[in-house]
Amino acid sequence: MRMDTTTVDADYNSILEELERSKLNLRRIEAELTGAHFVKEPGDPSALFAEVRLQYESNKESLASAVSEQQAALERAEKELALAVETKDKLEKVLPLYKQEEEAYLKLSESAHVGMLDAIDKTRKRIEKEEEYQAQDLIIAREKAAMEQTQRKIRQLLSKNESQLREQRAQLAEKINRLEAELIKQEHRRSLLELKAPQDGVVKDMATHTVGTVTQPGTILMTLVPLTDTLRAEVWLQNQDVGFVRPGQDVKLKLTAFQFQKYGMVNGNVEHVAADARDAGQQPSAEQAANNANPLTYRTLISLDDQKLFTEMKSYDLFPGMQVMAEIKLGERTVLEYLLSPVRKAFHQAGRER
Repeated sequence: MRMDTTTVDADYNSILEELERSKLNLRRIEAELTGAHFVKEPGDPSALFAEVRLQYESNKESLASAVSEQQAALERAEKELALAVETKDKLEKVLPLYKQEEEAYLKLSESAHVGMLDAIDKTRKRIEKEEEYQAQDLIIAREKAAMEQTQRKIRQLLSKNESQLREQRAQLAEKINRLEAELIKQEHRRSLLELKAPQDGVVKDMATHTVGTVTQPGTILMTLVPLTDTLRAEVWLQNQDVGFVRPGQDVKLKLTAFQFQKYGMVNGNVEHVAADARDAGQQPSAEQAANNANPLTYRTLISLDDQKLFTEMKSYDLFPGMQVMAEIKLGERTVLEYLLSPVRKAFHQAGRER
Protein backbone atom coordinates (compact mmCIF):
# COMPACT_ATOMS: atom_id res chain seq x y z
CA MET A 1 0.00 0.00 0.00
CA ARG A 2 1.40 3.38 -0.99
CA MET A 3 0.43 6.58 0.78
CA ASP A 4 0.49 10.06 -0.77
CA THR A 5 4.10 10.77 -1.74
CA THR A 6 3.60 14.11 -3.52
CA THR A 7 5.50 16.22 -0.98
CA VAL A 8 8.26 13.66 -0.44
CA ASP A 9 8.69 13.10 -4.19
CA ALA A 10 8.95 16.85 -4.79
CA ASP A 11 11.65 17.19 -2.10
CA TYR A 12 13.46 14.11 -3.40
CA ASN A 13 13.48 15.32 -7.02
CA SER A 14 14.63 18.79 -5.96
CA ILE A 15 17.56 17.37 -3.96
CA LEU A 16 18.43 14.93 -6.76
CA GLU A 17 18.50 17.71 -9.36
CA GLU A 18 20.68 19.90 -7.13
CA LEU A 19 23.02 16.95 -6.51
CA GLU A 20 23.39 16.26 -10.24
CA ARG A 21 24.01 19.95 -10.92
CA SER A 22 26.68 20.07 -8.20
CA LYS A 23 28.44 16.99 -9.62
CA LEU A 24 28.44 18.52 -13.11
CA ASN A 25 29.85 21.78 -11.72
CA LEU A 26 32.57 19.81 -9.95
CA ARG A 27 33.55 18.19 -13.25
CA ARG A 28 33.44 21.60 -14.94
CA ILE A 29 35.84 23.04 -12.36
CA GLU A 30 38.22 20.09 -12.79
CA ALA A 31 38.17 20.68 -16.55
CA GLU A 32 38.90 24.40 -16.08
CA LEU A 33 41.76 23.68 -13.67
CA THR A 34 43.42 21.08 -15.89
CA GLY A 35 42.56 22.70 -19.22
CA ALA A 36 40.71 19.57 -20.34
CA HIS A 37 37.53 19.51 -22.40
CA PHE A 38 34.20 19.39 -20.59
CA VAL A 39 32.34 16.56 -22.32
CA LYS A 40 29.02 14.85 -21.66
CA GLU A 41 29.08 11.44 -20.02
CA PRO A 42 26.42 8.69 -20.14
CA GLY A 43 23.66 9.43 -17.66
CA ASP A 44 24.15 13.20 -17.61
CA PRO A 45 20.79 15.04 -17.80
CA SER A 46 20.77 16.95 -21.09
CA ALA A 47 19.22 20.15 -19.71
CA LEU A 48 21.58 20.36 -16.72
CA PHE A 49 24.62 19.52 -18.85
CA ALA A 50 23.73 22.27 -21.34
CA GLU A 51 23.38 24.74 -18.46
CA VAL A 52 26.76 23.83 -16.93
CA ARG A 53 28.41 23.64 -20.36
CA LEU A 54 27.26 27.21 -21.06
CA GLN A 55 28.84 28.35 -17.80
CA TYR A 56 32.06 26.50 -18.72
CA GLU A 57 32.26 28.28 -22.07
CA SER A 58 31.43 31.64 -20.48
CA ASN A 59 34.16 31.26 -17.85
CA LYS A 60 36.73 30.25 -20.45
CA GLU A 61 35.80 33.16 -22.70
CA SER A 62 35.88 35.65 -19.82
CA LEU A 63 39.32 34.49 -18.66
CA ALA A 64 40.68 34.36 -22.21
CA SER A 65 39.38 37.89 -22.88
CA ALA A 66 41.03 39.30 -19.75
CA VAL A 67 44.33 37.53 -20.49
CA SER A 68 44.17 38.56 -24.15
CA GLU A 69 43.74 42.20 -23.17
CA GLN A 70 46.83 42.08 -20.99
CA GLN A 71 48.69 40.10 -23.64
CA ALA A 72 47.97 42.85 -26.18
CA ALA A 73 49.33 45.46 -23.75
CA LEU A 74 52.43 43.30 -23.27
CA GLU A 75 52.98 43.07 -27.02
CA ARG A 76 52.66 46.86 -27.38
CA ALA A 77 55.24 47.35 -24.63
CA GLU A 78 57.57 44.86 -26.31
CA LYS A 79 57.30 46.74 -29.61
CA GLU A 80 57.94 50.09 -27.92
CA LEU A 81 60.93 48.58 -26.12
CA ALA A 82 62.36 47.14 -29.33
CA LEU A 83 61.92 50.49 -31.11
CA ALA A 84 63.62 52.36 -28.26
CA VAL A 85 66.55 49.92 -28.23
CA GLU A 86 66.90 50.22 -31.99
CA THR A 87 66.82 54.04 -31.82
CA LYS A 88 69.38 54.05 -29.02
CA ASP A 89 71.70 51.81 -31.00
CA LYS A 90 71.48 54.13 -34.00
CA LEU A 91 72.14 57.21 -31.88
CA GLU A 92 75.03 55.48 -30.19
CA LYS A 93 76.61 54.94 -33.61
CA VAL A 94 76.06 58.48 -34.97
CA LEU A 95 76.86 60.50 -31.80
CA PRO A 96 80.67 60.31 -32.35
CA LEU A 97 80.16 61.68 -35.86
CA TYR A 98 78.17 64.63 -34.52
CA LYS A 99 80.98 65.35 -32.04
CA GLN A 100 83.65 65.19 -34.74
CA GLU A 101 81.61 67.43 -37.00
CA GLU A 102 81.18 69.94 -34.16
CA GLU A 103 84.92 69.97 -33.39
CA ALA A 104 85.77 70.43 -37.07
CA TYR A 105 83.42 73.38 -37.43
CA LEU A 106 84.81 75.00 -34.28
CA LYS A 107 88.35 74.81 -35.68
CA LEU A 108 87.24 76.18 -39.03
CA SER A 109 85.38 79.02 -37.32
CA GLU A 110 88.57 79.98 -35.46
CA SER A 111 90.41 80.24 -38.78
CA ALA A 112 87.46 82.13 -40.29
CA HIS A 113 86.88 79.49 -42.93
CA VAL A 114 83.23 79.02 -41.75
CA GLY A 115 80.94 81.27 -39.88
CA MET A 116 80.41 81.11 -36.11
CA LEU A 117 76.69 80.45 -36.64
CA ASP A 118 77.45 77.27 -38.53
CA ALA A 119 79.66 76.06 -35.69
CA ILE A 120 76.96 76.87 -33.15
CA ASP A 121 74.38 74.96 -35.24
CA LYS A 122 76.60 71.85 -35.18
CA THR A 123 76.88 72.14 -31.41
CA ARG A 124 73.08 72.37 -31.11
CA LYS A 125 72.57 69.24 -33.22
CA ARG A 126 75.09 67.30 -31.12
CA ILE A 127 73.28 68.32 -27.91
CA GLU A 128 69.87 67.30 -29.36
CA LYS A 129 71.21 63.87 -30.32
CA GLU A 130 72.70 63.35 -26.87
CA GLU A 131 69.38 64.29 -25.23
CA GLU A 132 67.54 62.00 -27.60
CA TYR A 133 69.99 59.23 -26.73
CA GLN A 134 69.38 59.76 -23.00
CA ALA A 135 65.60 59.86 -23.60
CA GLN A 136 65.78 56.38 -25.11
CA ASP A 137 67.11 55.06 -21.80
CA LEU A 138 64.02 56.45 -20.05
CA ILE A 139 61.73 54.94 -22.69
CA ILE A 140 63.48 51.56 -22.37
CA ALA A 141 63.12 51.61 -18.57
CA ARG A 142 59.45 52.64 -18.84
CA GLU A 143 58.59 49.88 -21.32
CA LYS A 144 60.42 47.26 -19.28
CA ALA A 145 58.43 48.31 -16.21
CA ALA A 146 55.21 48.19 -18.25
CA MET A 147 56.07 44.70 -19.46
CA GLU A 148 56.78 43.48 -15.93
CA GLN A 149 53.52 45.00 -14.68
CA THR A 150 51.53 43.39 -17.51
CA GLN A 151 53.13 40.00 -16.92
CA ARG A 152 52.36 40.36 -13.22
CA LYS A 153 48.71 41.14 -14.04
CA ILE A 154 48.49 38.04 -16.24
CA ARG A 155 49.94 35.88 -13.44
CA GLN A 156 47.51 37.47 -10.96
CA LEU A 157 44.56 36.80 -13.27
CA LEU A 158 45.51 33.15 -13.66
CA SER A 159 46.34 32.75 -9.97
CA LYS A 160 43.09 34.40 -8.84
CA ASN A 161 41.06 32.28 -11.25
CA GLU A 162 42.75 29.09 -10.03
CA SER A 163 42.28 30.09 -6.39
CA GLN A 164 38.58 30.77 -6.95
CA LEU A 165 38.14 27.45 -8.75
CA ARG A 166 39.85 25.53 -5.94
CA GLU A 167 37.68 27.27 -3.36
CA GLN A 168 34.55 26.47 -5.38
CA ARG A 169 35.70 22.84 -5.71
CA ALA A 170 36.05 22.50 -1.93
CA GLN A 171 32.63 24.06 -1.36
CA LEU A 172 31.03 21.80 -3.98
CA ALA A 173 32.62 18.67 -2.49
CA GLU A 174 31.15 19.58 0.90
CA LYS A 175 27.78 20.37 -0.70
CA ILE A 176 27.73 17.05 -2.56
CA ASN A 177 28.37 15.13 0.67
CA ARG A 178 25.54 17.01 2.38
CA LEU A 179 23.13 16.45 -0.53
CA GLU A 180 23.95 12.74 -0.72
CA ALA A 181 23.18 12.39 3.00
CA GLU A 182 19.95 14.33 2.53
CA LEU A 183 19.04 12.13 -0.44
CA ILE A 184 19.44 9.02 1.72
CA LYS A 185 17.06 10.58 4.27
CA GLN A 186 14.50 11.30 1.55
CA GLU A 187 14.77 7.74 0.23
CA HIS A 188 14.13 6.47 3.76
CA ARG A 189 11.12 8.77 4.07
CA ARG A 190 9.79 7.46 0.75
CA SER A 191 10.20 3.87 1.90
CA LEU A 192 8.17 4.65 5.03
CA LEU A 193 5.25 5.74 2.85
CA GLU A 194 5.13 2.36 1.12
CA LEU A 195 3.84 -0.51 3.24
CA LYS A 196 4.90 -3.92 1.93
CA ALA A 197 3.51 -7.22 3.16
CA PRO A 198 6.13 -9.76 4.24
CA GLN A 199 4.28 -12.43 2.25
CA ASP A 200 1.32 -12.92 -0.09
CA GLY A 201 -2.06 -12.66 1.53
CA VAL A 202 -5.63 -11.41 1.41
CA VAL A 203 -6.63 -7.97 2.68
CA LYS A 204 -9.56 -7.74 5.08
CA ASP A 205 -10.98 -5.27 7.58
CA MET A 206 -9.83 -2.10 5.80
CA ALA A 207 -10.16 1.04 7.93
CA THR A 208 -11.42 3.11 4.99
CA HIS A 209 -12.34 2.73 1.34
CA THR A 210 -12.41 6.45 0.48
CA VAL A 211 -9.58 8.02 -1.51
CA GLY A 212 -7.92 10.88 0.37
CA THR A 213 -9.21 9.88 3.81
CA VAL A 214 -7.07 11.12 6.70
CA THR A 215 -6.70 8.60 9.52
CA GLN A 216 -5.60 9.16 13.08
CA PRO A 217 -2.07 8.16 14.17
CA GLY A 218 -1.94 4.56 15.30
CA THR A 219 -4.99 3.50 13.28
CA ILE A 220 -4.89 -0.08 11.98
CA LEU A 221 -5.42 0.46 8.26
CA MET A 222 -6.09 -3.14 7.32
CA THR A 223 -5.60 -6.75 8.30
CA LEU A 224 -3.58 -9.04 6.06
CA VAL A 225 -4.26 -12.77 6.15
CA PRO A 226 -1.37 -14.80 4.65
CA LEU A 227 -2.41 -17.25 1.95
CA THR A 228 -0.35 -20.01 3.53
CA ASP A 229 -2.03 -19.69 6.94
CA THR A 230 -4.72 -22.10 8.06
CA LEU A 231 -8.17 -20.53 7.98
CA ARG A 232 -10.17 -20.34 11.18
CA ALA A 233 -13.68 -19.09 11.76
CA GLU A 234 -14.21 -16.25 14.21
CA VAL A 235 -17.64 -16.19 15.83
CA TRP A 236 -19.15 -14.33 18.76
CA LEU A 237 -21.02 -16.08 21.56
CA GLN A 238 -23.83 -14.43 23.50
CA ASN A 239 -23.66 -14.31 27.28
CA GLN A 240 -26.45 -16.86 27.64
CA ASP A 241 -24.56 -19.39 25.50
CA VAL A 242 -20.97 -19.08 26.66
CA GLY A 243 -21.42 -21.22 29.74
CA PHE A 244 -22.19 -24.28 27.61
CA VAL A 245 -19.38 -23.98 25.08
CA ARG A 246 -16.05 -25.74 25.59
CA PRO A 247 -13.01 -26.33 23.33
CA GLY A 248 -13.32 -29.52 21.32
CA GLN A 249 -17.07 -29.35 20.72
CA ASP A 250 -18.22 -30.12 17.18
CA VAL A 251 -19.34 -27.22 15.00
CA LYS A 252 -21.08 -26.88 11.67
CA LEU A 253 -20.47 -23.64 9.78
CA LYS A 254 -22.94 -22.07 7.40
CA LEU A 255 -21.37 -19.73 4.85
CA THR A 256 -23.39 -16.78 3.63
CA ALA A 257 -21.71 -17.05 0.22
CA PHE A 258 -22.99 -20.63 -0.22
CA GLN A 259 -26.56 -21.67 0.57
CA PHE A 260 -26.19 -24.51 3.03
CA GLN A 261 -29.31 -26.24 1.65
CA LYS A 262 -27.51 -26.62 -1.69
CA TYR A 263 -23.80 -26.66 -0.89
CA GLY A 264 -23.85 -28.02 2.63
CA MET A 265 -21.83 -26.88 5.65
CA VAL A 266 -18.21 -27.01 6.78
CA ASN A 267 -17.37 -29.19 9.77
CA GLY A 268 -15.11 -28.00 12.54
CA ASN A 269 -14.66 -27.83 16.29
CA VAL A 270 -14.27 -25.20 18.96
CA GLU A 271 -10.61 -24.27 19.35
CA HIS A 272 -10.68 -21.35 21.77
CA VAL A 273 -13.18 -19.30 23.77
CA ALA A 274 -12.10 -15.88 25.01
CA ALA A 275 -11.91 -15.43 28.76
CA ASP A 276 -13.57 -12.01 28.75
CA ALA A 277 -16.47 -10.41 26.93
CA ARG A 278 -16.31 -7.34 24.75
CA ASP A 279 -18.40 -5.28 22.39
CA ALA A 280 -18.25 -6.89 18.95
CA GLY A 281 -19.93 -3.91 17.30
CA GLN A 282 -23.25 -5.71 16.91
CA GLN A 283 -26.65 -4.14 17.42
CA PRO A 284 -28.55 -5.45 20.49
CA SER A 285 -31.54 -7.70 19.92
CA ALA A 286 -35.08 -6.60 20.77
CA GLU A 287 -35.00 -8.66 23.96
CA GLN A 288 -31.65 -7.16 25.01
CA ALA A 289 -32.86 -3.67 24.26
CA ALA A 290 -36.00 -4.23 26.35
CA ASN A 291 -33.93 -5.49 29.27
CA ASN A 292 -31.27 -2.74 28.83
CA ALA A 293 -28.73 -5.53 28.43
CA ASN A 294 -25.25 -4.71 27.21
CA PRO A 295 -24.63 -6.81 24.08
CA LEU A 296 -21.22 -8.04 25.18
CA THR A 297 -20.04 -11.19 23.41
CA TYR A 298 -17.21 -13.69 23.64
CA ARG A 299 -14.80 -14.16 20.78
CA THR A 300 -14.57 -17.81 19.80
CA LEU A 301 -12.26 -19.45 17.25
CA ILE A 302 -13.40 -22.46 15.26
CA SER A 303 -10.87 -24.72 13.55
CA LEU A 304 -11.99 -26.19 10.23
CA ASP A 305 -11.70 -29.84 9.28
CA ASP A 306 -11.14 -28.79 5.64
CA GLN A 307 -9.92 -25.58 4.03
CA LYS A 308 -12.47 -25.99 1.23
CA LEU A 309 -16.20 -26.54 0.94
CA PHE A 310 -16.77 -29.93 -0.63
CA THR A 311 -19.90 -30.96 -2.48
CA GLU A 312 -20.69 -34.08 -4.45
CA MET A 313 -19.63 -32.45 -7.72
CA LYS A 314 -16.72 -30.13 -6.87
CA SER A 315 -14.95 -28.16 -4.18
CA TYR A 316 -14.98 -24.43 -3.45
CA ASP A 317 -12.15 -22.37 -2.00
CA LEU A 318 -12.69 -20.50 1.24
CA PHE A 319 -11.34 -16.96 1.60
CA PRO A 320 -10.65 -14.71 4.59
CA GLY A 321 -13.49 -12.35 5.39
CA MET A 322 -16.32 -14.68 4.44
CA GLN A 323 -19.34 -14.31 6.72
CA VAL A 324 -20.26 -17.45 8.65
CA MET A 325 -22.79 -18.64 11.19
CA ALA A 326 -21.80 -21.41 13.59
CA GLU A 327 -23.97 -24.17 14.98
CA ILE A 328 -22.18 -25.56 18.05
CA LYS A 329 -23.21 -29.00 19.23
CA LEU A 330 -23.68 -28.67 22.99
CA GLY A 331 -24.99 -32.18 23.64
CA GLU A 332 -27.76 -34.68 22.88
CA ARG A 333 -31.29 -35.32 24.19
CA THR A 334 -34.16 -37.57 23.30
CA VAL A 335 -37.29 -36.55 21.43
CA LEU A 336 -39.31 -37.02 24.61
CA GLU A 337 -37.02 -34.64 26.51
CA TYR A 338 -37.35 -32.12 23.69
CA LEU A 339 -41.17 -32.33 23.77
CA LEU A 340 -41.40 -32.17 27.57
CA SER A 341 -38.98 -29.24 27.85
CA PRO A 342 -41.72 -26.53 27.67
CA VAL A 343 -43.81 -28.39 30.26
CA ARG A 344 -40.90 -28.60 32.67
CA LYS A 345 -40.15 -24.91 32.19
CA ALA A 346 -43.78 -23.95 32.90
CA PHE A 347 -43.88 -26.21 35.98
CA HIS A 348 -40.77 -24.58 37.51
CA GLN A 349 -42.10 -21.07 36.89
CA ALA A 350 -45.68 -21.78 38.10
CA GLY A 351 -47.02 -20.22 41.30
CA ARG A 352 -44.65 -17.25 41.31
CA GLU A 353 -45.74 -13.73 42.04
CA ARG A 354 -44.21 -10.46 43.17
